[in-house]
Amino acid sequence: MKSFRQIFCFSALLCAGSHAAPATLSQIHASLQRIDPSIKPDHYDLARADLDADGKEDVLALLVGNSSAGSPNGSTLFILKGNGKGLTNLDSVKGVQAPVYLGTSVTNGYRNLIATVRDELGALRLAALSFDGGNYTSNAGGLNAEPKEDEVIFPEPIPPFDQTAILQGISFRVTSPSLKAGNTITITPGGLVSDNKPVTVEIIGTVSRIETGDIDVDGSPEIYIYTTDGEGTSLLAYSANQKKSLSQIFLPALTDDDENAHGYRGHDEFAIVENSLARRFPIFPEEPGDMQPTGKTRQLQYQLQHGEAGWLLKVGKAAEF
Repeated sequence: MKSFRQIFCFSALLCAGSHAAPATLSQIHASLQRIDPSIKPDHYDLARADLDADGKEDVLALLVGNSSAGSPNGSTLFILKGNGKGLTNLDSVKGVQAPVYLGTSVTNGYRNLIATVRDELGALRLAALSFDGGNYTSNAGGLNAEPKEDEVIFPEPIPPFDQTAILQGISFRVTSPSLKAGNTITITPGGLVSDNKPVTVEIIGTVSRIETGDIDVDGSPEIYIYTTDGEGTSLLAYSANQKKSLSQIFLPALTDDDENAHGYRGHDEFAIVENSLARRFPIFPEEPGDMQPTGKTRQLQYQLQHGEAGWLLKVGKAAEF
């Protein structure tokens, strides 16, 4: 599983002209802690941009966790200026919430921003922010900004996930705060004979949906949880062992399956189909530089088996169409 902490270059527009080495996560975090020592690594989301087109990458950090740098009306947006050797604090804008956009226009040599704020009545509005030579302040656009070709760098938060599925007298309540950093899933079973304690695991991405099944037809259900990180769907699954307790179901890495991994580059979809778990994904050319799929799709159908190390999903059928 890839590391949760990631920074994305949202488009060529944000990173164009950035020739200096990009700041590392540790450098960014050290810069933020110099501003406020209470800021932790899971307190913020990050975006990178060359705000003043000087060829040195700048960093924007929007607080999403508990920190004394927040404000009653929202969070804080830190703007860190890259100087080729490190980062310095250019500005801190309080009361900001997602979504936040990187503007296409420039004021005093710096790209404008459009940020979500609360007005005097508490309503969420979009405020245009421009650089006045020292700070990012609200400009003549006031609270009536309208993003057009502007690039969203901090998308709107996803609501928390809370759903319950029931099968064969066993319930599975699945909850997740849907955080962009340090997100977790909690599975709380009900009706098990021995152990109904919640299970909490850290995940990449957010929960998209859940479904139950009994694909091994043993009278004890499974819970299948599908998560997405924008690059495809991942699976987290548990079995109710003879309706006594939860045990995790393992899906082997497809990269270890030489027969079915050729042409695989992610973009998975999962669904229970009769007595199997179906996995479908587009097939790509073998040449690494060819980024377009071939137009064909491979579907794998997994059977659930109990092995020495626990429950395992094993490919039973494979088809291309």
